[in-house]
Amino acid sequence: AWFDTIWEKSEAFRRLIQAQTVIWGIGTMLEAVVRGYLVFTLPVTRFLIVSPLVFYGYMGLTMLVSIACTLRWKKERAESEATEGDEKGRQPNDHRPSL
Repeated sequence: AWFDTIWEKSEAFRRLIQAQTVIWGIGTMLEAVVRGYLVFTLPVTRFLIVSPLVFYGYMGLTMLVSIACTLRWKKERAESEATEGDEKGRQPNDHRPSL
């Protein structure tokens, strides 16, 4: 219910989810391309050593980018709520829903 509500009312949230979908999609495709290249260029034993490192690198980098995007969205949301709170006569820490 929370997700549907915020999806309907927050353009910034929709952009965040869409951006993360693109980030994970591109990251997954790049990882597949890198692994495809490596499987044909490296000996089997070396590929089996390198392949998990490629995966962990892809996962780590993609998660860091996703976390950075989410933190940026949360910061922008907090700033906009503080501004709206000033305009509506509420305190910035007033946790009444305002979407």
